[in-house]
Amino acid sequence: GITTIVAGNCSLGLAPIRPADRALQMDCYSYIEDIPLDVLNAAVPWTWETWPEYMKALSTQPTTMNLAGYFGHLALRTYVMGAAAWERAATPVEVERMCALLDEGLRHGAVGLSVNHFDMDRQLRFVPGYFADDAEYGALFDVVARYPGRTVEVITRFNDPEHWRHRAQEARSIAEQMSDSPSKEAMLRIAHDYERLAERAEQRAKGSVQSR
Repeated sequence: GITTIVAGNCSLGLAPIRPADRALQMDCYSYIEDIPLDVLNAAVPWTWETWPEYMKALSTQPTTMNLAGYFGHLALRTYVMGAAAWERAATPVEVERMCALLDEGLRHGAVGLSVNHFDMDRQLRFVPGYFADDAEYGALFDVVARYPGRTVEVITRFNDPEHWRHRAQEARSIAEQMSDSPSKEAMLRIAHDYERLAERAEQRAKGSVQSR
C-alpha cells in the first residue's frame, strides 16, 4: 500500500502565501489539478502564512502515513513579487528575498524546490516559473545544493517539442553561471536529457522513430 505522500509538486504549494493572495492561488490550483474550488476552500484551514507555520500546522494533524513537501516556486515567487510574478523576471533584490525564504523552508523540512514551466491558470497565463530567468534559477538551485539530499523537481513543457532544444540551451546557460556543485551537475543532466528529447522529436518527424 501507499506509505508516503509527497506534496507540492508542479510548483504548487500552500506556503508561503499571503492572505490577500489565497483566493488567486487556490483558483489556480483548482484549475491546474482539476479539483473543485469549494472542496479546496473547505479543506484548507489557513492557520498559517509562512513555511515554518505551515509545517507546524501539519504536525498537529493525525496521519497514518509519511508526508513530505516540496517548496513550490509558484507560491514563492508570488509571495515576493505579487502580481508581477506572472509578468516579468525578478530583480536582484527579489531574488535575494526568494533565496532567503527558500533557505528557511529547507531548514524547516521542505524536501526541495518544485518548478513549473508548463501549466497555465484559468485565464490561460503561464505560471510564474515561465518568467524566471537564469540568474533566479541559478541562485535558487545554489540554495538547494547547500542541503544534501534535497532535490529540484521540474515540470517542463513536455508536450511542446519545438522548445526542447531551446530549453537545453537555457539549462546549459544556467549551469555555466553556477559554481561546481551537485546542482550544477543536475542542471547539466537536464540539458543532456532535453537534447535527447529534441533528437527523438526530430527523428519522429522524419518517421524513423515510433512514439511510445
